[in-house]
Amino acid sequence: SMYARCAIKIKSEFIIENRELVAYKGNGGHVVIPDDKGILYIGSFAFCHYNLDNSKDVGDGKYDIDLKKEPIGNNNVVTVEIPEGVEEIRKFAFYNSKLLERVILPSTLKTIEERAFYDCKILTNINLDNVKIISDYTFYNNKLLNCNDLGGINLEGVNVIGRHAFDGCESLTNINLTDLRRSGMAAFANCTRLTDVVLGRYARISDSMFENSAISSSTSKPLEIYSDVIPDKAFYHCERLQAVTLRSDVTYLGNEAFRGCINLTRVLFEGDCEQFGSYAFADCTGLKNMTLPSCRIVFGDGVYANSGLN
Repeated sequence: SMYARCAIKIKSEFIIENRELVAYKGNGGHVVIPDDKGILYIGSFAFCHYNLDNSKDVGDGKYDIDLKKEPIGNNNVVTVEIPEGVEEIRKFAFYNSKLLERVILPSTLKTIEERAFYDCKILTNINLDNVKIISDYTFYNNKLLNCNDLGGINLEGVNVIGRHAFDGCESLTNINLTDLRRSGMAAFANCTRLTDVVLGRYARISDSMFENSAISSSTSKPLEIYSDVIPDKAFYHCERLQAVTLRSDVTYLGNEAFRGCINLTRVLFEGDCEQFGSYAFADCTGLKNMTLPSCRIVFGDGVYANSGLN
């Protein structure tokens, strides 16, 4: 009998160029990215299928082509282990990965770019302990994200959190933002189980940062805010907020900053306050008294409209 011989060349499932993993072509499941290729970056759209829209007029640089890509998502990756040495996950890398449950990040990872894990609805577990920068919409609408059985994710070392980064993460229950220096609009909006938040002495709050979240506090354990600016709608409709202590001199307490906090009964100013924005405490029906600082305060419209103080 005769045997025919043929050599089959298996192409690597990982496409790597200039120390960047630019594309994954494998069958999914449990993916372990090789640790012997010197990879520094997980590239834009690396695990996300996309359509190219060639009608878009963009430049001809390496990253300009990304502007033509319209993300679709990924239907086969369940877990990903990223090796030590990788420093950055670029935009849309795991966008809409429908089956992604767990991501193991290396201690070297410092930056996650915009929409990298956008709409990964069953992503439960990711270790963010060493990450410094989390960009816009990174974990947007990740409904199961809680990272451990306690529902907490470790953000203690994060310096920058972008716009809507954790918006709609309905399973988050507690966060520590001690090192946060910059935050984007609505970073933790609509986190409907987020009850415990620690804001450090230098933590920067943003517009709508906790809008419609479940931040809880009590008169025995008030939410302590050190920021000198409480931006517009920062705690809008935080219905479980009962007591707030403002530890610093406040230059501006924003429009609708605490609007609709129906269980807020105590606001303590430990310093001065220069300006109340419009409707700052509107619809705070439980707020019956407030001792104001003795300094001159500029009041906007309807600061206490429909509140217990009206």
